[in-house]
Amino acid sequence: MVAHARGAGVTLNEFETVASLNLKNEKKRVQTQKAVYEAGAVIVASGSHYRQLGVPGERELRGRGVSYCGICDGPFFRGKRVLVVGGGNSAVMTTLYLAGIAAETKIVHRREAFRCEEALTQSLKNMKNVEILWNTEIKEIRGDKVVQKVILLDKNTGQTKELLTDGVFVQVGEDPNSQIAKEAG
Repeated sequence: MVAHARGAGVTLNEFETVASLNLKNEKKRVQTQKAVYEAGAVIVASGSHYRQLGVPGERELRGRGVSYCGICDGPFFRGKRVLVVGGGNSAVMTTLYLAGIAAETKIVHRREAFRCEEALTQSLKNMKNVEILWNTEIKEIRGDKVVQKVILLDKNTGQTKELLTDGVFVQVGEDPNSQIAKEAG
């Protein structure tokens, strides 16, 4: 996309944080910490961020057993116990990947069926070394310096239990970093 834009004669001003946008007039106005730019059109490419569970221990243990990228961090858990949280395509693909390198792989989903493509569901159900914990939510992630266990809630029975694990891979979606565009209308 960058090469295409430059080929079309577009000037790119990279690595400047946008402070404000005014998109309501014919001339759009973008203010950064370095300058003010005016243009007939603005492309907002602000990326996204991973959704979090919002449970105790998640933020404190991020990067120390709590991960949001199975491909990135999976190799650190070779031969260990891992738990994936989620029920969509990303969660199931992460589980399939981790099942090939971890000693023990479990996936926790708050519903009784995945929301992913059927082929992924079938692949997961055919795995002998993956345990699916249906109707289950993580209530807390615990550990001293690294993840050691999670507290799970069985939504059917209302009971909680501890599960020993070395890693928690949160795969519950992403949200766009578009607040500044939303505020600009």
